[in-house]
Amino acid sequence: MKDPLGNLPFGFSVTQVANHFPQPHGGLLPPSMFEKTFWADTEDLAPKENIHPSIVGTTVDYLSRMMTGTPKEETFAIALRGADIAGKKERASSLLEGINGLDEESIRKAARLARYDSVVRVGLPVWLSSSADGGPDPDEATVRNIQRMVRRAGLMLDMEGGKRLDHLTFEGGYTSLVATGDGDFMTKDGIWDLKTTKSPINAKHTLQLLMYWRMGLHSVHPEYQDVRKLGFMNSRRNLVETLDVRLIPEEVIQFVEKEAIGY
Repeated sequence: MKDPLGNLPFGFSVTQVANHFPQPHGGLLPPSMFEKTFWADTEDLAPKENIHPSIVGTTVDYLSRMMTGTPKEETFAIALRGADIAGKKERASSLLEGINGLDEESIRKAARLARYDSVVRVGLPVWLSSSADGGPDPDEATVRNIQRMVRRAGLMLDMEGGKRLDHLTFEGGYTSLVATGDGDFMTKDGIWDLKTTKSPINAKHTLQLLMYWRMGLHSVHPEYQDVRKLGFMNSRRNLVETLDVRLIPEEVIQFVEKEAIGY
């Protein structure tokens, strides 16, 4: 099989493959196939936030996991590892100690700790060159937005029967081409990607979710056999988008398994 990302060494993440894999117009799994459900909500989010959207998204992700029952040491494990790589282990431990809920202090410390997540994702040299350890703490409006988005994520998961797992991994399903990758949430019958973006999902997002499902089925984890739907929960837009996996064409599944994952 030819490397789809340009004859580079194998060992990509799911996100890297999904972001660069060539797709036809509209995508292999068109976003239009997903059924949209907007939730009524009387409380609007503030229009401006003072920290980078990626930090907001990571903070919401981490806190959503913690507030739905995952111990904070597990929730922030990737950020803690990144801080260790960056030589900030003691600082990270101090930040973690102060994260105990959705109060303002916890959210500001969670956002500061979340900055170390990208050390693992992109590598220390890139992280250092981006000055990712700098910048302000969330202001009052940003704190309120994060609180609201975390609560919305919890409600969305509850409506799907509650969280079954988070930080999804695919041991036994990785390949020489796709060597890393982790998903957000699993409910009783669905795999979910949590979003905090203002923009709609695209074909890269849907391909990534499709890859997670197929890698899960090839993995050692039996829970993936129960998956009947793929979905996105956007806690900023208050939007849930779902797709019954029976509607995914078999030829698309086979093509993605062979060419994008490497089975």
